[in-house]
This record gives sequence, structure tokens and C-alpha cells, in this order.
Amino acid sequence: MPQLALSFFLKNFWKKLDNQRETSYIDKCARERKHRPRATEPRKIKSLKASKRSKVPRQNY
Repeated sequence: MPQLALSFFLKNFWKKLDNQRETSYIDKCARERKHRPRATEPRKIKSLKASKRSKVPRQNY
């Protein structure tokens, strides 16, 4: 009987540790994303029209 209780306790313990590790990893990723400078993020295209206009070469001659 005590062996069963011990195995149950250990299983729960490892599960708890695993959950903690996962959440801490997710938190770390979120923290890094929050503190990342703006320049490294991919530039968002405001509209399709604007992006098309930027692709047309400028004619200044």
C-alpha cells in the first residue's frame, strides 16, 4: 500500500515540475518578445496599395 501512494506522489510531483518548466519557458519567450527592439521585427505592410506603390521604381529624371 505505501508503495502505491509513493508512486502516485512521485507521478504528481513530476507532472507538476514538467508543467512549471513549460510555463516558465513560455514566460521567458514572452518576456524576450516584449523587450525585443522594434527594428528587428518584420515591417508590417500597411495596405496592399502602399506595398504596390513602393515596388514601382521612382522616376526622377
